[in-house]
Amino acid sequence: MELMRKSMKKICMHPEQAQCKGRIKGAHALQNNKIITLLAGEGRHVYMLDSKKKPLIVPMLNGKSEVIVEVSRTSANDATTETCFCDLHDNTVFAAIEKGAPDFEETNEKMKFIYAYKAFIFEYYKQRMSIDIFRSMFVKQPVAFKAPTMVGFYRMLQLKMKEFEPVKAHFDEQILSKTYGGIETCVIKIPEQIKFAVYSYIALDYDLDGKKLNTLLRELCIGLL
Repeated sequence: MELMRKSMKKICMHPEQAQCKGRIKGAHALQNNKIITLLAGEGRHVYMLDSKKKPLIVPMLNGKSEVIVEVSRTSANDATTETCFCDLHDNTVFAAIEKGAPDFEETNEKMKFIYAYKAFIFEYYKQRMSIDIFRSMFVKQPVAFKAPTMVGFYRMLQLKMKEFEPVKAHFDEQILSKTYGGIETCVIKIPEQIKFAVYSYIALDYDLDGKKLNTLLRELCIGLL
């Protein structure tokens, strides 16, 4: 994980890369001036899962093992950051939900779109970097990366990108046209303030009609037969 993080490229994920201005910065997946500031308090630090630390393998009474990722105290300025936007696009694309913007409004279609886009694009960036790094390491050590487990991992990355690309194409189209449509948002209100935050882009197990969806694992197993 640490080797992968050190190999992450700096690249702006905005569809108009030709218009980029300023350096590729450590953009926040969670809003620095809202969510992170609220959690960090006066000390300006939060606690995050630490990918730099080796995971703990804890044996359980049932004979199985649990993997535990340790947490570390992290500066608010560094929390949930990835080098995936230039100064210009980080400031303009997310302006609707950042500092100075109103609190979340469930009737505001642009705001809901930008929240969804932000969760997606940060996950897209990490997946894209993963497959790029895998390919570059294969060139350096082809024998090691021909092992069945590595082949399986690579095919899983390929399947993920196959699913991600049309979603990114839709987000890009909507951002360029400033229409902010084509998504459905489900808002769940919690009646009290909680002291943690998370963002993610996940694949659903079932569709809106309750039908089981094909999974990456199943497609992967078929591909390895």
